[in-house]
Amino acid sequence: MSQSPADSLRLSIRRPVTMAMVFLGAVVFGLKSYQQLPLNLMPELSYPTLTVRTEYPEAAPEEVENFVSRPLEEALGTVGNLVEIRSVSSAGLSEVMLEFTWGTDMDFASLDVREKMDRVQMPEEVERPMILRYNPALDPILRIGLYGDLDLAELRRVAEKEWKREIEGLPGVASVKIKGGFEEEVLVEIDEARLAQAGVTMSQVAQRLAQENINLAGGSLREGGAQYLVRTLNEFADPEEIGAVVVGRRGGQGTAETQQSAGPAATPLPPGLAGRSGGLGQGEAEIRLRDVATVRWARKKQQVITRINGRESVELEVYKEADSNTVRVAQAVKKTLGLEEAETSPSRSDDGRLGFQARMARDYPGVRTELISDPARFVASAIREVRSTAVQGGALALLILFLFLRDWKSALIIGVSIPVSVVATFIPMMIFGVSLNLMSLGGLALGVGMLVDNSIVVLESIFRCREEGDPVVTAANRGVGEVGSAIMASTLTTVAVFFPIVFVKGIAGQLFRDLALTVSFSLLASLLVAFYLVPMLASRQVRLPGLGEGLAEGVPKNLSAVLAGWAAAARVWLYRNGRPSGWLEDARAYLSGRFPAASAGFGPLSPKESARRPGKILSLVLRLYGPCHPVLEAARFLVFGLLGGLCAVAGGAILVLARLMEPALGAVKSAVAMVFRPILVLFERGFRFVSGVYPKLLGLALGRQVAVVALCLILVAHCLYLLPGLGTELIPRIRQGQFNLKVEKPVGTPVEETSRAVEPIEEAILADPRSGTVFAEIGSETSGQEAEKERAGENTAVLTIVLRQDRKDLREEDALMESLRHRLRDFVDAEFEFELPSLFSFKTPVEVEIEGNDLEELRRIASQVEARMREVADIADVRSSARPGNPEIQVLFDRDRLARFGLEVNAVAALVQSKVLGTVPTKLSKGEDRYDIRVRADRSLMQTVEDLQNLRVDLPRGASVPLSSLAEMRVRPGPSEVRRVGQRRVAVVTANLTGTDLGAVSREILEKVRSIDLPPGYGISLAGQNREMQTSFESLRFALLLSIFLVYIVMASQFESLLHPFVILFSIPLGLIGVVYVLYGLGIPLSVVVFIGVILLGGIMVNNAIVLVDYVNTLRRRGMAKTEALVLAGRVRLRPILMTTGTTVLGLLPMALGLGEGAEIRMPMAVVVIAGLVCSTVLTLVVIPVVYSLLDRGR
Repeated sequence: MSQSPADSLRLSIRRPVTMAMVFLGAVVFGLKSYQQLPLNLMPELSYPTLTVRTEYPEAAPEEVENFVSRPLEEALGTVGNLVEIRSVSSAGLSEVMLEFTWGTDMDFASLDVREKMDRVQMPEEVERPMILRYNPALDPILRIGLYGDLDLAELRRVAEKEWKREIEGLPGVASVKIKGGFEEEVLVEIDEARLAQAGVTMSQVAQRLAQENINLAGGSLREGGAQYLVRTLNEFADPEEIGAVVVGRRGGQGTAETQQSAGPAATPLPPGLAGRSGGLGQGEAEIRLRDVATVRWARKKQQVITRINGRESVELEVYKEADSNTVRVAQAVKKTLGLEEAETSPSRSDDGRLGFQARMARDYPGVRTELISDPARFVASAIREVRSTAVQGGALALLILFLFLRDWKSALIIGVSIPVSVVATFIPMMIFGVSLNLMSLGGLALGVGMLVDNSIVVLESIFRCREEGDPVVTAANRGVGEVGSAIMASTLTTVAVFFPIVFVKGIAGQLFRDLALTVSFSLLASLLVAFYLVPMLASRQVRLPGLGEGLAEGVPKNLSAVLAGWAAAARVWLYRNGRPSGWLEDARAYLSGRFPAASAGFGPLSPKESARRPGKILSLVLRLYGPCHPVLEAARFLVFGLLGGLCAVAGGAILVLARLMEPALGAVKSAVAMVFRPILVLFERGFRFVSGVYPKLLGLALGRQVAVVALCLILVAHCLYLLPGLGTELIPRIRQGQFNLKVEKPVGTPVEETSRAVEPIEEAILADPRSGTVFAEIGSETSGQEAEKERAGENTAVLTIVLRQDRKDLREEDALMESLRHRLRDFVDAEFEFELPSLFSFKTPVEVEIEGNDLEELRRIASQVEARMREVADIADVRSSARPGNPEIQVLFDRDRLARFGLEVNAVAALVQSKVLGTVPTKLSKGEDRYDIRVRADRSLMQTVEDLQNLRVDLPRGASVPLSSLAEMRVRPGPSEVRRVGQRRVAVVTANLTGTDLGAVSREILEKVRSIDLPPGYGISLAGQNREMQTSFESLRFALLLSIFLVYIVMASQFESLLHPFVILFSIPLGLIGVVYVLYGLGIPLSVVVFIGVILLGGIMVNNAIVLVDYVNTLRRRGMAKTEALVLAGRVRLRPILMTTGTTVLGLLPMALGLGEGAEIRMPMAVVVIAGLVCSTVLTLVVIPVVYSLLDRGR
């Protein structure tokens, strides 16, 4: 026979122990799930973008565009699900960015891109392209600086040998990247004059070094019983060995290669080489590398210079594994390195070895470490702040509940339901892969006030039934039965609004998936708690004293009653389970192959069950079990007896302690009464006043229905008028107490000159008392982590300014940036741009794209757009991508002359490359390290354009001519980069937003650039975050409408009516009135966060109307007239509606105050829900009955 829903709800009252064990199990598994959930700042964001990065060393931007970017674009333009393809071609580097539709499987997209990319034919000098994926989680979790009295080359070596290896060995650390300092190499500087006299070319020198520096396995030999491995060991050990390499012979027979190269007209040996025979044939001389070149240790050209507070340093960037806990990994690294006073690494490890910190202090006493950037600290602080707001919100919700019910027991029941619902939520979070982050924990904090709504409605219904005279158990049964369908509908409507999130495109859908799942899980958990835990607790006879009775006398009295009940139950249990004769009786029954008539602890069997004989197999099992039964019963008796004795001792101790604390409890009672009694009196008077006025107000409204509806329509129309003035933005920026200052010198500035220019800027920043640490990174390195960031070079620097711990305030940060903007106006030969850390979008807030073909024309139009944008008030740091690039020495070969001398263009171009840039034919092994061996012309002889013109080119017949006789050379400024979007050239003008209204700024920019005269084939459009915002807003509007539709479906199914759900939906525009007015008054712009709050509000606002309309229908089914039912339902449901609204509002109040780290992302959502819910509640209590009366034409 199937069980009815009412019977299912009464199950918790009939089986209290079962329900207690179920929820206890949920709490235990929830706590275990909580420990295993990863902790991150933001949800895992899977951007549907790929970047194909290709290096073309020393190539100009236009060559990179023609030979790399354009062929790749043509090949990759046919990849499936591709939305947009764009590229940036800069000096020596091509980056082709592919943007796919949201939801694309990026693993398959990567395979498709790789397949098409492999078909592209590119020049031999081009390195193999890399496919990179952008992910904010790939940003470093820690940035650590090393500085001290060591040489920078030695400091970098120590960082690679010691710090890097130690950190990468920690659990959860993926890699450590090192920047700054010097890297060493072996430099072979060729004296071209001596090399030409020796008749050897640079390519022969490089080839000879590669042949000489080799170790090979030679197989094995067996001699007798021994087997030997044969190894040829010929790798270079030091620069002296490299200098001793024979690169050629002159005179006599010579070597084949030098004879071929020398030709018939060999030149005489240079001084010092003639006569070196060394056992060679007559007239032969060995030409060693040291005779024609200088071989020495040297430092590679420094690509990046790093400084901490003006002192040059080496930087370590720590990256975590994808699924590891950000905070735990960062704490482990800081503990190992001793970067926090409270977390220093132990001096010795478990096996007695010195700890890392102690070992570094011993071996490198002059090296200091400093934490440059610690996003993990911000993560921990933000998560801690969310937890704090959730706890504070829960406490305020309990306070409002107590003020309404004035019953400690009810408050404690709700106090139990909140943590049980929250902890149970962690189980589905772990199952669905939701991490603990700002959004998921924000969803929990957002839901704390809503979690108690269901429990409050059930408890208030039980409380009212008790006031009407029902016994405790009857009141629990009747109370949960009356409101069960209403709270089921209200919960499902709130959950239903989050389903359309799956249709939201752009960053909004990725970002708020965790919030939607967390709120849904917590609300469903709260529904189960309200249906099964709250009635079970409310039906128990344990009674706590109220404020009006003696607290000191009540607690011991209740404890004595509880212990007396335990003692009576213990006596019954001992009688049933503690008789050995009963154990033996049961054992005899088992041995005879049947069940005993009365099973110890289980009660007697029914006559029908007792008469039934077991089957043969079961009878055999019972006979085998029979001898064991007395032993097992004795063991059970001992175990449970021992536990019961311990409980009795503990209960007695608690009772004695309560007796001893009677005076203290009395004092507590007096203090509580002194604090709460005035509050309770005022609240009681206020509630009585509202309860008395509300029926009269409702009756007045029902008598003037048209006027009430007209007033609501006027308010809605006024809100629609104010809506365009709210402003728009994508997502509020989160302040982390630090910001970046980008410095850009003219293109072509060497990194050393950029470093000298940045020094006074660092000094100016350090002079400000608000700045704590200033970290400078001058230059750039090519790395996967910088795939989507704007291309930097030797002329750029990034200064990270971290505010002092006591000055990390929003106003202080803005004031410091504004102060620096004024100071930096004195530096006229550099451009500056301020940048806040971004967590959601890697695009600039304002981007204007100019599309065309000619680079000069694009540069002209971009300069006009840049000038117009500087006139806009709320933007700063306006920059154009169409800027002059590196000055180029363009070598134009005369093909006729080359042919006359028997030369080829590619051979001469390769010669120029090897003499100017140099080649790395092999490496020098030194221990575990390998150093480049670079062969190039003596740089002191190759410094000017004239030196390049005089560069000697060897002819096939042995003579040489200057390069100027084969080519024309001219100096021209090239473009800094060539950008392409949709396989067409573009120039991009970017700017940062100083205000908050991205929409208004975008509209103003479009108005200003429309007046620019554009040649045919050229166009201007807005991109950047504005395009992302438009995509997100369109999908969120659709999600809002779809969520309202789903709410209607749920309510129509619940009420089995098409009219009443339509009445309830009127509460949504009523709530939006309050949202618009509050947003307008506080100056909060519309954003993705606000939209999500509105969607959530759509599911919450209807709850009060559901409870009201449901009770109206109940009263009408009992035969009451419509108007009387509306007035009575309003009076009866006034208290639960005010209670649920009050608990939700007060639960969200700490979040709405916008305090603590990460508050920028939480505050707008909480403000929207509070404003909408308060306005909706006030108007629902009056307007919904009016609309019900108008639309329902029944009596």
